[in-house]
Amino acid sequence: MKAYSFDFSKFDERSIAKARLEGANISFKDASAVCDNIRGKSIKEALLLLERVIKRETPILYRTHNKKIGHRKELGGKKGRWPIKESKTIRKLLLSLLSNALNKGLNEDSLIIIHASANKKRTFPKLQPSGRRIRHDYELARVEVVAFDSSFKPEKAEKPKQEKQTQKQEKQTQKNQTQKPEAKQSQTTKQATKQQKAKEEKKGEENKERVDKGEKKESKEKGEKS
Repeated sequence: MKAYSFDFSKFDERSIAKARLEGANISFKDASAVCDNIRGKSIKEALLLLERVIKRETPILYRTHNKKIGHRKELGGKKGRWPIKESKTIRKLLLSLLSNALNKGLNEDSLIIIHASANKKRTFPKLQPSGRRIRHDYELARVEVVAFDSSFKPEKAEKPKQEKQTQKQEKQTQKNQTQKPEAKQSQTTKQATKQQKAKEEKKGEENKERVDKGEKKESKEKGEKS
């Protein structure tokens, strides 16, 4: 799988959340226009914009690939359109990005989209099923989005890690403390049982010896009498 087309070296990895979609059945030209309108906004603003586009309330501005596209009064006379299918797929991608950010412990309110791009992934030949056999290329798109937490501070990020480590150490010490007396008790009980078994075996041997001696005496006495 190809890597992201974004330079992560300028940012701290702990302050970044990312999401990518491969082989999406959407137009990469329309998706790139949607990404242009999303870039630089917060995730909440981007989700609201896409919801309005899906409802055909606000159009998307087309800076490139805008031939034969009408002018929209909502955009001040600039060219625009409502790419509903692309907006739905990118909205799902933003939701997955938001969940990834929350799993990393980032702040939802301060997430800003610093990178959003769409490119052509693959093309497959497709023929018309009936009528004149005309070829239409079946294109797939690749979309990637990266968000940055503007309220991120490395000092605050290090403190929870240290706290977690201390908590783990305390838990381990508590477990060891609880396990040691139990282990000692088990060892003492085992030793006591062993000692009892040894004593019982000795008593049994002594009793056997006594019985044998008594039988021998009785047999001698009988022999003398006879």
